[in-house]
Amino acid sequence: MRIGITRFLVPTVALAGTLGSGTWLLTQESPAWASSTSRASDGYGGTGMMGTGGTGMMGTGGTGMMGTGGTGMMGTGGTGMMGTGGTGMMGTGGTGMMAGGGSSGSGTPVDDLAEARDRAELFAGDLDGNLQVGEIMEFENHYYADLLDADGAGVTEILVDSRTGAVRPEYGPAMMWNTRYGMARGADTAPEISADEALAVAEREVDEEGLTVGAPEEFPGYYTLHTVRNGEIEGMLSVNAVTGEVWHHDWHGAFVAMSEDG
Repeated sequence: MRIGITRFLVPTVALAGTLGSGTWLLTQESPAWASSTSRASDGYGGTGMMGTGGTGMMGTGGTGMMGTGGTGMMGTGGTGMMGTGGTGMMGTGGTGMMAGGGSSGSGTPVDDLAEARDRAELFAGDLDGNLQVGEIMEFENHYYADLLDADGAGVTEILVDSRTGAVRPEYGPAMMWNTRYGMARGADTAPEISADEALAVAEREVDEEGLTVGAPEEFPGYYTLHTVRNGEIEGMLSVNAVTGEVWHHDWHGAFVAMSEDG
């Protein structure tokens, strides 16, 4: 079952009501992650989830998730709900509802995988001194990295903005399904779906598209797999470890290169 924009919109609007009622509880473990999150839920001046000025989730001016002007729920350039640049609901730099803390970027472009790894390592150190960076992947829209614990197990996924160097939690499963660092924190962490079962679910999902999938990597609450076409990585998807739902990582753009050196 593929998760799309409509399915994401309904719980998001419900979440808006929760935020407005004051019952929102911060889900992140680290102050580095949480510092920018706590000040953004109903900010004024276009940076909060419902902020005015056209940059909030319901802001006017064509930049909010429901704003006029047509920039789209997942628009780029910092204007969509998941927009890059720090003004979307999940934007970088501490202005989104669940903005990625730890690194707002220096404004200096990230030119290669090595620089992206450096930025990811700084973020990992701020989040938890015992974390390490696993694979780094370069996509058309940004860099992706997975964070591992001291034993090499996956704990979460992050994105590095290639234009500014800013680092944030990845959209989708890392925010919504992750039972350690995401909104599902505190949920039962024992997976009901095994890695082999997740692999089978993913294979069925992409079969009609002429794709195959790589080995599942387990994160708290879900698995992430590469999608492959003709032996080359094309993208990624995740499988929920409890429900078996599939979430395609549609935000990456075209795959460019990767490094698995730790």
